[in-house]
Amino acid sequence: MTVTFVDVIHILSKWRKLIVYNFLLFSIVAAAISFILPKWYTSTAVLLPPQEEQSLGTGFMSMLTELPINIPSLPGMVTPTDVYLAILRSRNVNESVIKKLQLKKRFKVSSMSDALETLKNRTFFDKTEENLLVIKATDKSPAMAQKMASAFVKELDRVNREKRVTSAHYSRIFLEERLREVNRDLKKAAERLRNFQQKHRAISLEEQTKAEIDMAANLQAEIAMQEIKLNVLLKILKPDHSDVIQAKDRLQELKKQLRKIETGLSLNKHSYIIPFDKIPDLSMQYMFLLKDVEVQKAILKVLTQQYEQAKIEEKSNTPTLQILDAPEIPEKKSKPQRRLIVILAAMFSFLVSGFYIYFKEYEGKLQREDPEAFAKFRQSMKTFNPIHFFTH
Repeated sequence: MTVTFVDVIHILSKWRKLIVYNFLLFSIVAAAISFILPKWYTSTAVLLPPQEEQSLGTGFMSMLTELPINIPSLPGMVTPTDVYLAILRSRNVNESVIKKLQLKKRFKVSSMSDALETLKNRTFFDKTEENLLVIKATDKSPAMAQKMASAFVKELDRVNREKRVTSAHYSRIFLEERLREVNRDLKKAAERLRNFQQKHRAISLEEQTKAEIDMAANLQAEIAMQEIKLNVLLKILKPDHSDVIQAKDRLQELKKQLRKIETGLSLNKHSYIIPFDKIPDLSMQYMFLLKDVEVQKAILKVLTQQYEQAKIEEKSNTPTLQILDAPEIPEKKSKPQRRLIVILAAMFSFLVSGFYIYFKEYEGKLQREDPEAFAKFRQSMKTFNPIHFFTH
């Protein structure tokens, strides 16, 4: 037999008093219990995402930031905010908060493990979609809730400072040793460059080469003019004439000077003229020696900057956290939520009434349609009756 909508309306109308009585009873009892339950207050602190720290090396994420596109955090990637969350949940921080606020006495426990478990149940740490760090602390006292949230903020700052100072300390020690090595390498490179310059009289190879090119060009121009002059003299004078001989000597001297520049023959050992045939090889040697000096100078500059930064960070006592919302003494309770308790109790009353009505309707129908089955059913119910069960 199917149950129609009219049947449902009839059953609800028949049992309306029970439904209303149960609804009122459950709601009133739930409201009374919610007023009896102790009030709890939650203080909340919100921190800005921690800034990325610069390290001696450049990692994968720092390379990604240089790309001209916005790449979201990869799944499973640990962010600085995740590190902060791990610090807040650590035993180190929680034990420190318990000791500073004497929470074992307040929680009425004797062991630190029990205090840690209670504190864990009264605190909440999470991050938002924007990577903001959220710290919540709950207690029956609004002032204590605020103290607990503030204590976690202070302990996070303490651990972060210690981490930063320790990292800066070891960085400074490493950089000091590295600076000594670079200074030694720079000195050796400078000595090699100086010895090369002294040996080959190459003070400034580029400038010397330019000057020699100009000198050779001038000599070649003079040689050409002297050859023209000599040819003219040979046409009007005899070969043994003094002017012709003088012109020939002058031409030979100019060519000799040009050969000195080109080959280095007959040059004074103290001369700063570098023969053209040696310039390519010497230029390459000079370039590599100068490169070694410049590289060491560049490394020295970078390491000196990092060394000074490490010294500043090692002595720095500035806060490491950026607080967006400081924890305040809450004015309103966070629980119990009386309205929610009453609503859930009212819904539960409908559920209980529904089961009871279904049971009674089924019992009545069975009594009307099958008295024998009804008798067995009643006998079974007596068997499962708790009072009957324990007395027999």
